[in-house]
Amino acid sequence: MTVSFNKNVVPMGQVYVTAAPGNGGVVTLVPATNNPHGLIIRTLTLNVSNAGVNIYASVAAPSSATDFSQRIVYSYSNASATTATMPYELYVYPGLAVYATQSGTTGNVFMTYDPVVPDQAA
Repeated sequence: MTVSFNKNVVPMGQVYVTAAPGNGGVVTLVPATNNPHGLIIRTLTLNVSNAGVNIYASVAAPSSATDFSQRIVYSYSNASATTATMPYELYVYPGLAVYATQSGTTGNVFMTYDPVVPDQAA
């Protein structure tokens, strides 16, 4: 059987990560040590209820849910129970970690990604 993809179809990532940071919480989704060659976030969905969730790609972890000194790559906030899905794939440079923070009642992160594999032909 041959599988072909429409150019607009995004494959899900090989690695699945889920987290619930908790009110004021900061969690590491992908440590920098697990990102030696870069990674591509394929799918990212945030489920929030009376909360805001930020996703960061940075060298240092954010100090709190309101730390805007680190690089925020996706953010969603809503007073009612709802979800938001990042509408694009995202390449994260080598050596950066991926973090999530939450402010408010309920926040969940569902993410798939693929680590970049260096060219084996070198």
